[in-house]
Amino acid sequence: MNLKWFWFCLLSGLFLHSCKTTSTNSISSSNEIKLNKELPREENKLIQLGSGVQITLTNLGEGLKIKNGDEVFFHYIGRLADGKVFDNSHDRYKPVQIKMGNSIIIKGLEEAFKFLYKGDKALVVIPPNLGYGNKDLGIIPPNSTLSFEIEIVEVKPYKEYVYQPISGDTIKTSSGLRYIVLKKGNGNLINPKQKAELQYAGFLWDGTKFDSSYDKDVPYTFTVGAGEVIAAWDEALQLMNKGSKLRILVPSQLGYGEQGSPPEIPRNARLIFDIELLDISN
Repeated sequence: MNLKWFWFCLLSGLFLHSCKTTSTNSISSSNEIKLNKELPREENKLIQLGSGVQITLTNLGEGLKIKNGDEVFFHYIGRLADGKVFDNSHDRYKPVQIKMGNSIIIKGLEEAFKFLYKGDKALVVIPPNLGYGNKDLGIIPPNSTLSFEIEIVEVKPYKEYVYQPISGDTIKTSSGLRYIVLKKGNGNLINPKQKAELQYAGFLWDGTKFDSSYDKDVPYTFTVGAGEVIAAWDEALQLMNKGSKLRILVPSQLGYGEQGSPPEIPRNARLIFDIELLDISN
């Protein structure tokens, strides 16, 4: 299998590992250790979760515990049950980066990561149903048990995007849209029919957040000027170039108007959006 393609598949919702387990003390849970309880943090003791995932801590870290929304940087070596290595992040000279809770990694690893801390090293063994199941990935046969030697290199805590009052020159357009430039970009302004990839956060007039792509860490893409979004967005994006960030103050007629967007957005609501244009494509 082409390794570049395999790596793409890996971070597109699959994930890997299976190998021999060490014969250490086994702790099994009858209905799986609850995530709000602490995993016994002892080196070289096998933890058997009710799902079938096995975790053996080989080094105890002293950093932050991994939580949903955190950015996690880790190295791994993935093996099949016979010990054959099918992937090794060390070969790429930098750790893998994921955001916990986005289902980028296979279920078995995501389950195990919720028990780990920065600096931990662990052997994680994953049954087929929490790995790739009956998929045939070539280098990973169907119904493979996988094992991973994991090293948690860094944990960056999740930071929720919150409304912050700002000062700055407010520019008003003929439509009634007002905006403040938070960051200047580079290059040409985006044109109608081009695609915009952006991050955004939306707030009611009192600062209550109703939506945020920043919190999901999933950029939003749409075609500018095609009526796929509210009128305020179509207008504001055409004032932006790549890398720029605006705060737009949206009168109701340029937002969701008389109907609103229940239950988050009431009728005739004035809105505030922070919009950051990440990329432009044709």
